[in-house]
Amino acid sequence: MATKMTNKNALTYVLDTFGADLPADVAEKLTGMITQLDKKSGAERKPTARQVENAKVKEDILSKMEDNVLYTVGDMLKTFALGEDMTSQRLTAILSQMVEAGTVTKSKEKGKSLFSKAD
Repeated sequence: MATKMTNKNALTYVLDTFGADLPADVAEKLTGMITQLDKKSGAERKPTARQVENAKVKEDILSKMEDNVLYTVGDMLKTFALGEDMTSQRLTAILSQMVEAGTVTKSKEKGKSLFSKAD
């Protein structure tokens, strides 16, 4: 399978293939464009407002979960004050991230997903 043709790959190809025949100002412009693409792709990005909010929700969930107690998503929505904009879909996505990180464990019982605090 061929590699994906990105803007950087296209510009590099043009410079490598036609670089000797290009006017100096065009070659300089293309090199500058490649530099800009490198800066853009390598930039450290700040977390979005939603990511910051989700991090707080994760801490909140962990602090409210008791050891050795199984919770459904519905239980958490009812008993934990997670905010009015918290939906079951969003909470499930956050819990999935927590399971991946190893802070929460997930089990299934009779078709229901149950979450508990990791040991």
